[in-house]
Amino acid sequence: MFNFKHIVIIWTKCLIFFTQAKIIELPSYNVDRNAISMSGFSSGGFMTSQFHFSMSKIIMGSGIIAGGPYHCASSITLDPPNRYIHYMNQPDTMDVNLLINITKENEKQGLIDPLSYLADDKVYIIAGSQDTLIAPGTVEKTLQVYQNFTKAGNIKFEYVGSEHGFPTVNYGGECAQVNDVLMNSCNFSTAHKILNHIYGDLQSSGNSDGTLFKFNATKFSNGTEKSMHDLGLDDTAYVYVPSECENEYIVCRLHVVLHGCTQDASTIDDVFVSNAGYNEIGAANNIIMLYPQAKIMEDINPYGCWDWIGNTGPYYATNK
Repeated sequence: MFNFKHIVIIWTKCLIFFTQAKIIELPSYNVDRNAISMSGFSSGGFMTSQFHFSMSKIIMGSGIIAGGPYHCASSITLDPPNRYIHYMNQPDTMDVNLLINITKENEKQGLIDPLSYLADDKVYIIAGSQDTLIAPGTVEKTLQVYQNFTKAGNIKFEYVGSEHGFPTVNYGGECAQVNDVLMNSCNFSTAHKILNHIYGDLQSSGNSDGTLFKFNATKFSNGTEKSMHDLGLDDTAYVYVPSECENEYIVCRLHVVLHGCTQDASTIDDVFVSNAGYNEIGAANNIIMLYPQAKIMEDINPYGCWDWIGNTGPYYATNK
C-alpha cells in the first residue's frame, strides 16, 4: 500500500516548484537524512504522532501541539466523525495501556518501524491549558504513550495559556480566545521551542533570508495505486528554502510541518505557512521547511484535517 507518508518521503528527495508565472524545476538540496523532523498542530499533531511511530527510521524528532497519541482512534468502534469528538475532549476514556499494546503488536506485524528507533528521539509536546476543543488531558495521554518508548530526558511537555490555536510570539488573535485562522498571539515561539529541543543550540532569528515556494505535488503520486485525492493530500504544497540551502555544498536539515483543520491553503491561503514562525528559525539555522497540505473532501474531510482516524484506509497509521 502507498500512503501520505510515502509521498512526504518522496518530497524530501526531489521537488518540482512553480510560481504564478511558470513551473520551475529546482535542483536537489543537500539534506542531511539523519536530521529530518516533524511537527504538527491539532489534526496535524495527531498525524505527527502517527507518522513518527510509523516511520521512526527517518524521523529523529517531533513536536506535537494539541495532538493525541499514536493510533488512539483504533481503540473504539465509533464511526469516523464521532471518533474525532470522542478523543478530542474525552481523554478519560482513552486507555493508554491498550494503545501501548496496539503499538507493540503493530511493531511485531511490521506495520511500523522498530520501536527502538524512538528511544533517542527528541519530542516536544504542547497543550493549551484553555483549549476547549482538544482537552489538555488528551495531550497528556500523548506524553504517557511516548514515555513508554522514548527516554525521559528527551521528552518535554509544556502548557501554554491558549485556547485552541497555534501559539505564536505575536501573530493571531488573543491567546485565550479562538479565532478564524486558529493562530494565537501568546508571546510563545512554538517553532523555536520545538526546533531548539530537537536540534539544539539554534538561533531564534538572524540576518539570513529564504524563499517560500508553492509546488505541484501531483507528480509524486505517479505510479501509485492512489491519487493525491485518495491519499488525503492537496495537489499543491509549500516549502521554505533558506538562501544558504540553495548552495549544493551546504548541508541543511529538514522539518515537516502539518497544519491543523481549516488551516489548509485552500481555506486560509498561506497564512499558516507564512506566520507560524518556522520560516524565520529555518532561515537562521539552515533548516528547510516542508508544508504538505491536506485536501478538503466534502464527503469525508470537509475541514481539511489530517487523517488520524482511518478515512483514507486501514493503513493510515502504518508504514505501508
